[in-house]
Amino acid sequence: MDLTNPFAHSIVTDAWQPAQSDVPVIHANVYGLCGAVLEQVRQSGGSRSVLLHGLPGSGKTHLLARFRTSLTGTPPDSGPGVTLPVPPTVLFIAVRLRAGARMLCRHLRRTLATDLFRPTRLGMSQLEQLLLYRLSQHLKDRKKAQRIWQCVRQPPRTRWYWPFSPPEEISRATREVEGLIEHMDEQATLGRNLATALRHLALGRHRRDVRDWLHDGVLPDAASRDLGLLQSAEDEDPEEQALDLVCAFSRLADSSVPLVLCFDQLEALQTSPDDREGLYAFGKMASALRDKTRNTLIISCVQTAFLDELDHIIRGADMDRLAEKEGLLKPLSHEEAERLVLARVDASPVLADMRRSQQANRVWPLKPSRLVEFLQSTSACTPRQLLSFCDDEFEKWYRGQARPVASLEEFLAVQYQLELEQALQNNQPEQSDGILAHGLPLLMRVLGRGRQVMDHDLRCVDVIFDTPAGHYHLGFCNQAGNQFTSKLSKLRELVERGRLPQLVLVRDERLPISRYAKKAQEHLDALAGRDVPLLRPSARELTALEAFSSLLSDAKAGDLAKRGEVITAAEAERWFATHLPEPLHDLVQALFPTRRQGCRDTLYDDLLEFLQDHRVVPLSEAAEQLSRSEAEIQACVSRYSDRFGLLHGPPAVIFEAGGD
Repeated sequence: MDLTNPFAHSIVTDAWQPAQSDVPVIHANVYGLCGAVLEQVRQSGGSRSVLLHGLPGSGKTHLLARFRTSLTGTPPDSGPGVTLPVPPTVLFIAVRLRAGARMLCRHLRRTLATDLFRPTRLGMSQLEQLLLYRLSQHLKDRKKAQRIWQCVRQPPRTRWYWPFSPPEEISRATREVEGLIEHMDEQATLGRNLATALRHLALGRHRRDVRDWLHDGVLPDAASRDLGLLQSAEDEDPEEQALDLVCAFSRLADSSVPLVLCFDQLEALQTSPDDREGLYAFGKMASALRDKTRNTLIISCVQTAFLDELDHIIRGADMDRLAEKEGLLKPLSHEEAERLVLARVDASPVLADMRRSQQANRVWPLKPSRLVEFLQSTSACTPRQLLSFCDDEFEKWYRGQARPVASLEEFLAVQYQLELEQALQNNQPEQSDGILAHGLPLLMRVLGRGRQVMDHDLRCVDVIFDTPAGHYHLGFCNQAGNQFTSKLSKLRELVERGRLPQLVLVRDERLPISRYAKKAQEHLDALAGRDVPLLRPSARELTALEAFSSLLSDAKAGDLAKRGEVITAAEAERWFATHLPEPLHDLVQALFPTRRQGCRDTLYDDLLEFLQDHRVVPLSEAAEQLSRSEAEIQACVSRYSDRFGLLHGPPAVIFEAGGD
């Protein structure tokens, strides 16, 4: 009989990940504190905060997962199962703090948008459940709200009652929904764009575009026009814009449905031991959220050993607003350790049956004496340490020996590969700004190539590095439409005024620069004329950078462990310095190009835009449409073989290969 080791997986990496074999008595006091403060938010109409801390491996993220499950539940396997509007308990948002200091609010906005579309126990997304509940409040009739919701969102051909439901009913239902959105806008001051986006979502229209706009506030011009969204003012700070959207959602939810914001891995905000900007910016953001909302619970997680550093950097009123209450996750008692062992064993039906026949040994298949010996050998036993010990003991019992101990180098190589696989599954061009802002300063410091300049007033410059060759300024140009043009215009002005002697433009290679964007083309030509290079990182390089920064973030937060023992950030950095993945080496080399190297290949952008619209086309047709010769097109495909493909035919056809 092949038995699965119930102790093999010990780390919960995300609050949305179901907690395995939860033991409610472990950290029950801290869980109760979070619940009590949440109830204060409901009753008082004011926002509150809790700071959770403990040893590495004490289960901070696991506790957040338990809290989240109690509030949003587990989604059903077969879609929405609700027949009447049921009020959501909360809007729950879990933020892993992997962001540059100057993009922290935008990182929060993206996470909020992602989590609002996660399903609840009813099978509906958090946001849709809130809108349906608001509709029932507006109409003061739950059954009518349900009928209207189905009427405007369910395609007529799938509704069995369609023959008895004339188009006038749909029109009336649409007017009711539009009236709801107008009422919510007046009540909560949502702003025109958010109200418009919610109207489309409630009516079942443009779901993907709405989700994308909520993520970044940016859509291609054509999509913005289709949705009726207004362009942001050129001088509007995107960080303030992102924070305003989060606050608008708190008003949309109101006191009956609090907004719960959980911030994990505060330590990851430091790019170096002397970096103060990330934590300082977080303190300011948390303080602003606390002051600008009336129904928000802010939960932040940090290692106990990091508290002094946190208190030193986030001072005064900001720290008071961040840590109104504190919760300590204590080490396990002997009884709690036994309960955790039993919960893991009993989660396997086969092992649970076998254990019941071992009445004399409460912790079977472990030896009680070995468990006592282990607990006595450590002054502070964390769940992670206990599960690592039990993992070894189970393997000895079942296979006769523990698993071989991997070297630190082998362990980190495996962990990096796991992070890379995760990044490959999720990486999208709209994430590129955040990946670059968080990952590049870490990468440059690990390699000793330069340090990030923190204190500067150049808002349109995303990152500045102090290097032996002087200051390098990076401008991330991954925007669309007018925002892209505006960014280039501001950078061009600074270059022409002599304020950016060494500027590198950075744009994800998956994002074409349209030949129809005449003003953007003009700015790019002017910048190229001043020897400003354009770096086009590939999806391969960006996913490698994301995996690199994720691994280091886990190490900084104490979440990277080998056999229960914490791997420090310094150890991970030393490994990367001597085992740098090839895509990261290529990315760093490209950051410091010789003059004019890396200037834009216009045919690449034209061909990429054309193929993203047409997918697979004959070579002759592409040449005709782009007014280029077939030889030029074929040469471009060869230059960018990771992005384009060619089938020789006949007829010869080209396609976008993806490069992911």
